[in-house]
Amino acid sequence: MHRFILLFVMVSTVGVCQAQMAQELTEEPISKEAKHAVGLSAGITTGVGISYRYWPKKLGIQLTAAPIFTSESTFASGGATFLLKLKENDWSNFFGYWGNHFLFTQDQNFDFYGNPYLYRTSDYYLGLGGGLEFLLDENLSFSFMAGFAGVNLLTTPGFSLTAEASFFYRF
Repeated sequence: MHRFILLFVMVSTVGVCQAQMAQELTEEPISKEAKHAVGLSAGITTGVGISYRYWPKKLGIQLTAAPIFTSESTFASGGATFLLKLKENDWSNFFGYWGNHFLFTQDQNFDFYGNPYLYRTSDYYLGLGGGLEFLLDENLSFSFMAGFAGVNLLTTPGFSLTAEASFFYRF
């Protein structure tokens, strides 16, 4: 009889411990309340630099900029990306995007005789594609986008595949 009681207590204890552990491991879905985000982005058609994203519901916008100036060179990147949420779940979002990126560079170079001259380039890039945003926790997300790009639209137009990535702090 003592063995039966001991076995019953052990099985009950194991069952209660397993139920408690399962409850602790079950995580709450990440909040979708965050409409604003700031972070870093890099992409041919979305821009390179510091980003701000406003995504209140289904439609959103992402602005990206990186003005870098030195005495010999200038690098200025500006992007505006329009976002359309297509499908969402507790941990990720699937979306479409339309990216616009203007890039300006200027470098001081020297010719064969040692005379300085400025070399300037400016171009416009346009992209269309899809992306996945992974919600890492309540405030952090990582986005990966891929699609088709119109490249060098102001100088020597061409088309290519593109990939873009962003890391955001959401609030």
